[in-house]
Amino acid sequence: MFPKKWMLFAVVAVALGVGALTLTLDPFGAKAALAKKAEGQGAHAPAEDSAHGESTARGLMYSTKERVVNLADPGGFRYLKVEVVLELGVPAKELEGLKGEGYKKKQEELAKEMAPVAPVIDDAITAHLSSRLASELLTASGKATLREELKERLAPLVHSHPLKGIYLTQFIIQ
Repeated sequence: MFPKKWMLFAVVAVALGVGALTLTLDPFGAKAALAKKAEGQGAHAPAEDSAHGESTARGLMYSTKERVVNLADPGGFRYLKVEVVLELGVPAKELEGLKGEGYKKKQEELAKEMAPVAPVIDDAITAHLSSRLASELLTASGKATLREELKERLAPLVHSHPLKGIYLTQFIIQ
């Protein structure tokens, strides 16, 4: 009835619409959870960073851009919409007592520092995600494996800060 182009266009439009609605409604409270974690950052006891020999707090969040990638499924009709957030370690003394606006200012400084390597990070994430199958990513263990793989792949790119964690704040497969 409809040409394949229109069907593909409809699928992508629906996926983007659902993603936009999800962003607007934030039904799982992901943004609130990240903000709450950021505000409480100064209250946690610092951990020892053996690689740098200094004390580091849990970390600063660095959000990569939201992206839609084709997955490696046969036929190429599966898409993943994802946003990846990196938790980067910084010396504890830099975050000591920071809350709210102070923490946000540190995140902005980190974003400026990361700007020269941001395209390389984005490319590495996109290349890795587009090599995966939807069936590999649909399970909880598949997402955990993806986080570990991304951590191994991205750690050398952010060598100025230890990579503490990877968070998938948006994750929709269509």
